[in-house]
Amino acid sequence: MGELKYHILPPTHIFPAFLERKNVKQQHVSNLLQAVQPRNNTRPLLVFVNPKSGGRQGVRVLRKFEYMLNPRQVYDLSKVGPEPGLNLFANIPNCNVLVCGGDGTIGWVLDAMDKIEYLPNKRPPVAILPLGTGNDLARCLRWGGGYENENLIKILHNIEKSTPIYMDRWQIKIEQKKKSDKGDPPPYNIINNYFSIGVDASIAHRFHVMREKYPEKFNSRMRNKLWYFELGTTETLSSTCKNLHEQIDILVVGLESAIQMGQIKAGVRAAARRLSQTHKAFPMQIDGEPWMQPPCIIQITHKNQVPMLIGKNTQII
Repeated sequence: MGELKYHILPPTHIFPAFLERKNVKQQHVSNLLQAVQPRNNTRPLLVFVNPKSGGRQGVRVLRKFEYMLNPRQVYDLSKVGPEPGLNLFANIPNCNVLVCGGDGTIGWVLDAMDKIEYLPNKRPPVAILPLGTGNDLARCLRWGGGYENENLIKILHNIEKSTPIYMDRWQIKIEQKKKSDKGDPPPYNIINNYFSIGVDASIAHRFHVMREKYPEKFNSRMRNKLWYFELGTTETLSSTCKNLHEQIDILVVGLESAIQMGQIKAGVRAAARRLSQTHKAFPMQIDGEPWMQPPCIIQITHKNQVPMLIGKNTQII
Protein backbone atom coordinates (compact mmCIF):
# COMPACT_ATOMS: atom_id res chain seq x y z
CA MET A 1 0.00 0.00 0.00
CA GLY A 2 3.08 2.21 -0.11
CA GLU A 3 3.59 5.52 1.67
CA LEU A 4 -0.13 5.93 2.46
CA LYS A 5 -0.52 2.62 4.31
CA TYR A 6 -1.10 4.52 7.57
CA HIS A 7 -4.39 5.88 6.15
CA ILE A 8 -5.65 3.01 3.97
CA LEU A 9 -8.30 0.52 5.00
CA PRO A 10 -7.44 -2.70 3.09
CA PRO A 11 -10.32 -4.26 1.13
CA THR A 12 -9.69 -7.49 3.08
CA HIS A 13 -10.89 -5.72 6.24
CA ILE A 14 -14.36 -4.99 4.83
CA PHE A 15 -16.85 -7.86 4.77
CA PRO A 16 -20.62 -8.50 4.47
CA ALA A 17 -22.43 -7.67 7.70
CA PHE A 18 -24.22 -11.00 7.92
CA LEU A 19 -20.93 -12.78 8.59
CA GLU A 20 -20.47 -13.11 12.33
CA ARG A 21 -17.28 -11.71 13.76
CA LYS A 22 -16.53 -11.70 17.48
CA ASN A 23 -14.86 -8.31 17.38
CA VAL A 24 -17.77 -6.47 15.73
CA LYS A 25 -20.26 -4.47 17.78
CA GLN A 26 -23.79 -5.67 17.16
CA GLN A 27 -25.58 -2.29 17.07
CA HIS A 28 -24.33 -1.72 13.52
CA VAL A 29 -25.40 -5.03 11.99
CA SER A 30 -28.04 -3.18 9.94
CA ASN A 31 -25.25 -2.05 7.59
CA LEU A 32 -24.63 -4.07 4.47
CA LEU A 33 -20.88 -3.91 5.11
CA GLN A 34 -18.72 -3.94 8.23
CA ALA A 35 -15.09 -2.92 8.64
CA VAL A 36 -12.54 -4.11 11.21
CA GLN A 37 -9.32 -2.63 12.51
CA PRO A 38 -6.19 -3.41 10.45
CA ARG A 39 -2.69 -3.39 11.95
CA ASN A 40 -2.22 -1.55 15.24
CA ASN A 41 0.26 0.94 13.78
CA THR A 42 -2.26 2.35 11.27
CA ARG A 43 -5.25 4.71 11.54
CA PRO A 44 -7.57 4.30 8.52
CA LEU A 45 -8.93 7.62 7.27
CA LEU A 46 -12.63 8.14 6.63
CA VAL A 47 -13.03 10.96 4.08
CA PHE A 48 -16.14 13.10 3.51
CA VAL A 49 -16.13 15.50 0.56
CA ASN A 50 -18.68 18.19 -0.23
CA PRO A 51 -18.24 18.70 -4.02
CA LYS A 52 -20.35 21.86 -3.85
CA SER A 53 -17.71 23.61 -1.74
CA GLY A 54 -14.84 25.57 -3.26
CA GLY A 55 -16.14 25.83 -6.82
CA ARG A 56 -14.93 22.74 -8.69
CA GLN A 57 -12.23 21.99 -6.13
CA GLY A 58 -14.46 19.58 -4.24
CA VAL A 59 -15.02 17.40 -7.32
CA ARG A 60 -11.28 17.16 -8.01
CA VAL A 61 -10.48 16.37 -4.38
CA LEU A 62 -13.12 13.63 -4.36
CA ARG A 63 -11.68 11.93 -7.44
CA LYS A 64 -8.11 12.16 -6.17
CA PHE A 65 -8.95 10.61 -2.79
CA GLU A 66 -10.90 7.80 -4.46
CA TYR A 67 -7.75 7.03 -6.48
CA MET A 68 -5.29 7.35 -3.59
CA LEU A 69 -7.27 5.45 -0.93
CA ASN A 70 -9.72 2.58 -0.84
CA PRO A 71 -12.86 4.04 -2.54
CA ARG A 72 -14.91 2.61 0.35
CA GLN A 73 -13.22 5.20 2.56
CA VAL A 74 -14.37 8.20 0.50
CA TYR A 75 -17.93 9.58 0.54
CA ASP A 76 -19.58 12.16 -1.70
CA LEU A 77 -21.84 14.20 0.62
CA SER A 78 -23.86 15.50 -2.32
CA LYS A 79 -25.13 11.94 -2.91
CA VAL A 80 -25.24 10.42 0.57
CA GLY A 81 -25.03 11.79 4.11
CA PRO A 82 -22.25 10.99 6.60
CA GLU A 83 -24.13 8.10 8.24
CA PRO A 84 -23.12 5.20 5.92
CA GLY A 85 -19.43 6.00 6.26
CA LEU A 86 -19.63 6.57 10.01
CA ASN A 87 -21.47 3.29 10.50
CA LEU A 88 -18.96 1.39 8.36
CA PHE A 89 -16.08 2.73 10.48
CA ALA A 90 -17.91 2.57 13.82
CA ASN A 91 -16.21 -0.72 14.78
CA ILE A 92 -12.69 0.55 14.05
CA PRO A 93 -11.34 1.81 17.39
CA ASN A 94 -8.38 3.66 15.87
CA CYS A 95 -9.28 5.78 12.85
CA ASN A 96 -9.38 9.42 11.77
CA VAL A 97 -12.01 11.45 9.91
CA LEU A 98 -11.25 14.07 7.26
CA VAL A 99 -13.98 16.56 6.32
CA CYS A 100 -13.41 18.36 3.01
CA GLY A 101 -15.74 21.36 2.93
CA GLY A 102 -16.72 24.54 4.73
CA ASP A 103 -17.84 25.20 8.30
CA GLY A 104 -21.38 24.02 7.55
CA THR A 105 -20.11 20.67 6.24
CA ILE A 106 -18.02 20.17 9.38
CA GLY A 107 -21.05 20.86 11.58
CA TRP A 108 -23.12 18.38 9.57
CA VAL A 109 -20.57 15.59 10.11
CA LEU A 110 -20.10 16.38 13.82
CA ASP A 111 -23.88 16.27 14.37
CA ALA A 112 -24.06 12.89 12.63
CA MET A 113 -21.20 11.58 14.81
CA ASP A 114 -23.16 12.57 17.94
CA LYS A 115 -25.71 9.89 16.99
CA ILE A 116 -23.15 7.06 16.75
CA GLU A 117 -22.68 4.94 19.88
CA TYR A 118 -18.92 4.97 20.17
CA LEU A 119 -17.04 3.10 22.88
CA PRO A 120 -15.71 5.38 25.67
CA ASN A 121 -12.87 7.59 24.39
CA LYS A 122 -13.06 5.92 20.94
CA ARG A 123 -14.84 8.65 18.99
CA PRO A 124 -12.49 9.36 16.04
CA PRO A 125 -10.87 12.81 15.84
CA VAL A 126 -11.66 15.06 12.87
CA ALA A 127 -9.26 16.88 10.54
CA ILE A 128 -10.30 19.53 8.02
CA LEU A 129 -9.49 20.25 4.38
CA PRO A 130 -10.99 23.76 4.00
CA LEU A 131 -13.00 24.11 0.80
CA GLY A 132 -15.50 26.77 1.88
CA THR A 133 -15.35 30.57 1.77
CA GLY A 134 -14.88 31.48 5.43
CA ASN A 135 -13.21 28.32 6.78
CA ASP A 136 -13.06 29.86 10.26
CA LEU A 137 -12.86 26.58 12.16
CA ALA A 138 -10.10 25.31 9.84
CA ARG A 139 -8.09 28.46 10.63
CA CYS A 140 -8.55 27.96 14.36
CA LEU A 141 -7.31 24.37 14.09
CA ARG A 142 -4.33 25.32 11.87
CA TRP A 143 -5.53 23.66 8.66
CA GLY A 144 -5.32 26.96 6.77
CA GLY A 145 -7.82 29.40 5.33
CA GLY A 146 -8.49 27.57 2.08
CA TYR A 147 -7.26 24.69 -0.05
CA GLU A 148 -5.14 25.94 -2.95
CA ASN A 149 -4.55 22.71 -4.89
CA GLU A 150 -1.74 21.57 -2.60
CA ASN A 151 -0.41 18.03 -2.91
CA LEU A 152 -2.92 15.77 -1.13
CA ILE A 153 -0.16 13.34 -0.17
CA LYS A 154 1.47 16.14 1.83
CA ILE A 155 -1.86 16.87 3.51
CA LEU A 156 -2.24 13.20 4.45
CA HIS A 157 1.25 13.26 5.97
CA ASN A 158 0.23 16.33 7.97
CA ILE A 159 -2.79 14.46 9.29
CA GLU A 160 -0.49 11.61 10.34
CA LYS A 161 1.61 14.12 12.35
CA SER A 162 -1.33 16.10 13.75
CA THR A 163 -2.24 16.41 17.43
CA PRO A 164 -5.62 15.46 18.94
CA ILE A 165 -7.40 18.05 21.07
CA TYR A 166 -10.88 18.39 22.57
CA MET A 167 -13.20 21.12 21.27
CA ASP A 168 -16.14 22.52 23.24
CA ARG A 169 -19.49 22.65 21.49
CA TRP A 170 -22.51 24.68 22.60
CA GLN A 171 -26.28 24.27 22.40
CA ILE A 172 -28.22 27.40 21.45
CA LYS A 173 -31.96 27.87 22.03
CA ILE A 174 -33.72 30.88 20.50
CA GLU A 175 -37.22 31.82 21.65
CA GLN A 176 -38.95 34.46 19.57
CA LYS A 177 -40.80 37.03 21.70
CA LYS A 178 -43.73 37.44 19.32
CA LYS A 179 -44.74 34.55 17.10
CA SER A 180 -46.25 37.03 14.64
CA ASP A 181 -42.87 38.64 13.88
CA LYS A 182 -41.45 37.62 10.52
CA GLY A 183 -37.90 36.36 10.34
CA ASP A 184 -35.70 33.51 9.18
CA PRO A 185 -35.33 30.18 11.03
CA PRO A 186 -31.92 29.73 12.72
CA PRO A 187 -29.72 27.48 10.56
CA TYR A 188 -28.35 25.40 13.47
CA ASN A 189 -28.94 24.72 17.14
CA ILE A 190 -25.29 23.80 17.77
CA ILE A 191 -22.33 26.21 17.89
CA ASN A 192 -19.02 24.61 16.91
CA ASN A 193 -16.99 27.78 16.47
CA TYR A 194 -18.82 31.05 17.08
CA PHE A 195 -22.13 32.88 17.38
CA SER A 196 -22.41 36.58 16.67
CA ILE A 197 -24.89 39.45 16.50
CA GLY A 198 -24.35 42.74 14.70
CA VAL A 199 -21.90 44.04 12.11
CA ASP A 200 -20.14 40.81 11.02
CA ALA A 201 -23.48 38.97 10.92
CA SER A 202 -24.97 41.81 8.86
CA ILE A 203 -22.18 41.52 6.29
CA ALA A 204 -22.55 37.72 6.17
CA HIS A 205 -26.33 38.03 5.79
CA ARG A 206 -26.06 40.48 2.90
CA PHE A 207 -23.48 38.22 1.26
CA HIS A 208 -25.83 35.24 1.69
CA VAL A 209 -28.80 37.11 0.14
CA MET A 210 -26.69 38.25 -2.81
CA ARG A 211 -25.31 34.76 -3.41
CA GLU A 212 -28.80 33.25 -3.38
CA LYS A 213 -30.00 35.85 -5.88
CA TYR A 214 -26.94 35.89 -8.19
CA PRO A 215 -25.11 32.56 -7.76
CA GLU A 216 -23.13 33.06 -10.98
CA LYS A 217 -21.27 35.98 -9.34
CA PHE A 218 -19.97 33.81 -6.48
CA ASN A 219 -18.10 31.01 -8.24
CA SER A 220 -14.62 31.37 -6.73
CA ARG A 221 -13.08 31.95 -3.31
CA MET A 222 -11.21 35.08 -4.47
CA ARG A 223 -14.35 36.62 -5.93
CA ASN A 224 -16.25 35.81 -2.73
CA LYS A 225 -13.59 37.60 -0.66
CA LEU A 226 -13.87 40.66 -2.89
CA TRP A 227 -17.63 40.66 -2.29
CA TYR A 228 -17.03 40.48 1.46
CA PHE A 229 -14.67 43.47 1.20
CA GLU A 230 -17.23 45.52 -0.74
CA LEU A 231 -20.09 44.62 1.64
CA GLY A 232 -17.90 45.38 4.64
CA THR A 233 -17.13 48.81 3.24
CA THR A 234 -20.79 49.67 2.64
CA GLU A 235 -21.70 48.35 6.12
CA THR A 236 -19.11 50.68 7.65
CA LEU A 237 -20.66 53.64 5.84
CA SER A 238 -24.30 52.74 6.56
CA SER A 239 -23.83 51.60 10.22
CA THR A 240 -26.97 49.45 10.27
CA CYS A 241 -26.06 48.08 13.72
CA LYS A 242 -25.36 51.41 15.39
CA ASN A 243 -25.94 51.47 19.18
CA LEU A 244 -26.17 47.68 19.25
CA HIS A 245 -25.29 47.59 22.95
CA GLU A 246 -28.46 49.52 23.79
CA GLN A 247 -30.67 46.85 22.22
CA ILE A 248 -29.23 43.73 23.88
CA ASP A 249 -29.25 42.55 27.50
CA ILE A 250 -26.73 39.85 28.42
CA LEU A 251 -26.63 37.64 31.52
CA VAL A 252 -23.79 35.15 32.04
CA VAL A 253 -24.18 32.37 34.60
CA GLY A 254 -20.72 30.92 35.14
CA LEU A 255 -18.94 28.51 37.48
CA GLU A 256 -18.26 29.28 41.12
CA SER A 257 -15.82 26.48 41.96
CA ALA A 258 -13.84 23.49 40.71
CA ILE A 259 -16.45 21.27 42.40
CA GLN A 260 -19.10 22.61 40.03
CA MET A 261 -16.87 21.81 37.05
CA GLY A 262 -16.51 18.24 38.32
CA GLN A 263 -20.27 17.96 38.76
CA ILE A 264 -20.83 19.16 35.19
CA LYS A 265 -18.30 16.63 33.86
CA ALA A 266 -20.06 13.88 35.82
CA GLY A 267 -23.44 14.93 34.41
CA VAL A 268 -25.04 15.66 37.80
CA ARG A 269 -25.24 19.44 37.31
CA ALA A 270 -26.30 21.66 34.42
CA ALA A 271 -23.52 23.33 32.45
CA ALA A 272 -22.66 27.01 32.60
CA ARG A 273 -24.95 29.13 30.44
CA ARG A 274 -25.25 32.48 28.72
CA LEU A 275 -28.58 34.25 28.41
CA SER A 276 -29.29 37.30 26.26
CA GLN A 277 -32.32 39.25 25.10
CA THR A 278 -32.69 41.43 22.02
CA HIS A 279 -35.24 44.23 21.70
CA LYS A 280 -35.27 44.63 17.90
CA ALA A 281 -34.55 42.56 14.79
CA PHE A 282 -30.86 41.90 14.19
CA PRO A 283 -28.80 39.82 11.76
CA MET A 284 -27.16 36.88 13.53
CA GLN A 285 -24.89 34.06 12.45
CA ILE A 286 -23.76 30.66 13.70
CA ASP A 287 -20.48 29.35 12.27
CA GLY A 288 -20.79 31.58 9.21
CA GLU A 289 -24.46 30.83 8.44
CA PRO A 290 -26.48 34.08 8.82
CA TRP A 291 -30.16 34.87 9.27
CA MET A 292 -32.38 37.81 10.28
CA GLN A 293 -33.78 37.29 13.78
CA PRO A 294 -36.73 39.22 15.27
CA PRO A 295 -36.60 40.21 18.98
CA CYS A 296 -35.90 37.09 21.00
CA ILE A 297 -34.43 35.44 24.09
CA ILE A 298 -31.23 33.44 23.49
CA GLN A 299 -29.94 30.73 25.80
CA ILE A 300 -26.55 29.10 25.24
CA THR A 301 -25.41 26.06 27.25
CA HIS A 302 -22.45 23.71 26.99
CA LYS A 303 -23.26 20.59 24.92
CA ASN A 304 -20.16 18.39 24.83
CA GLN A 305 -16.49 18.08 23.95
CA VAL A 306 -15.43 16.28 20.77
CA PRO A 307 -11.98 15.17 19.59
CA MET A 308 -10.50 17.16 16.71
CA LEU A 309 -7.08 17.17 15.05
CA ILE A 310 -4.97 20.31 15.10
CA GLY A 311 -2.62 20.72 12.14
CA LYS A 312 1.04 21.59 12.01
CA ASN A 313 0.45 24.56 9.70
CA THR A 314 1.85 27.71 11.31
CA GLN A 315 0.83 30.03 8.47
CA ILE A 316 -2.88 30.67 8.87
CA ILE A 317 -4.16 32.21 5.64
